[in-house]
Amino acid sequence: MKQIFLTLFIATLTIVSCSMATNKKDKSKDETVNHYPEYGHIKKSLEQVRGDSEFISATLQQYGNLKMSSKHYSAVGWDYFGKGILDTAMFRFNQAWLLDSTNAIVHWGFAALEGRNGNDRESIKYFKKSWSLDSTNTNLPVDWSIPMIRLYKQTKDKSFIIETKTILNKAIRLDNKNANAYFKLAICDYYLENYNESWTNIHKCRDINKQVINDDFVQTLLIKLDDPKEIYKKKK
Repeated sequence: MKQIFLTLFIATLTIVSCSMATNKKDKSKDETVNHYPEYGHIKKSLEQVRGDSEFISATLQQYGNLKMSSKHYSAVGWDYFGKGILDTAMFRFNQAWLLDSTNAIVHWGFAALEGRNGNDRESIKYFKKSWSLDSTNTNLPVDWSIPMIRLYKQTKDKSFIIETKTILNKAIRLDNKNANAYFKLAICDYYLENYNESWTNIHKCRDINKQVINDDFVQTLLIKLDDPKEIYKKKK
């Protein structure tokens, strides 16, 4: 067992050292392939390819199969993402992708990172990929709605909002207790000027988990239309 861990450690170090090579996506940026989802689809050096092979062999010895190995490294990636250590999160998500490119959680991770970096269209691309691989995770559409709504606010193209509503409704059909999905629907309806529907979704969200509701949004909605149930009031 110690030998397996040692091999894995060496293989990881090899990948790290290889990432310092000059093979870059954009020569004007001092960044390595590890800074891009799926390694940026950049052709790797022979040394990097050898490091990948050693890493895969070592993880197979430790976890038994590639899918389990990928699940482990994607979980590590999310842990670093939660801590705000984004470069390391990308590094781990890339390792997980290398082990299993069909791991939906990996593509969700890429989407989250691209969104955090302000690359909303790339973020949406990876959300779509993740959803195509696993359309049972009802929390993914909630995260997916974030870059979609941002793009609407930038472009005023309502197709982003309409598509977001479709995605969120799919999530609700799978889980009608998804408070976050109802709240995001309320935001979508607000931008579509469907204020009554927005209130309907606010109330549905409130019935499940009122902590999800953002008070600033509620006050903004109240400017357009008073709460039909008179639960929420304008602040004086």
